Amino acid sequence: MNTLGLKQLNYLEVIRFALAETRNVKLTYRYSYALATNFRPLSDYRTNIAAVKQRLTVLVGGKDELFYPEQFSSVFDSTEAKVISIADVNHVGMILSPAAINTAVAQLAAKTAPE
Repeated sequence: MNTLGLKQLNYLEVIRFALAETRNVKLTYRYSYALATNFRPLSDYRTNIAAVKQRLTVLVGGKDELFYPEQFSSVFDSTEAKVISIADVNHVGMILSPAAINTAVAQLAAKTAPE
């Protein structure tokens, strides 16, 4: 429908994950169409990567089961991007594990520090 210019329904839920809904867990249980499409790369992702004009650090879990962490370096090898694989962290662990959170915070602090 978006191809036809009809975007009024993008708020509707298109995927629901098999998770128990509790207020103590920092996970999204369902995605609207708008949210789901926001997470996917564009068709020509290499052009998008090449268009980045600022310092870029890419974090990936070393045990990510949705992506191929060992291929991230080759995808970004034509750029100045820094790729960091966080050992023993899976896909969801990238937002939940202390190792991933600490690495992300350290990288952000390094990027925002005055040069």
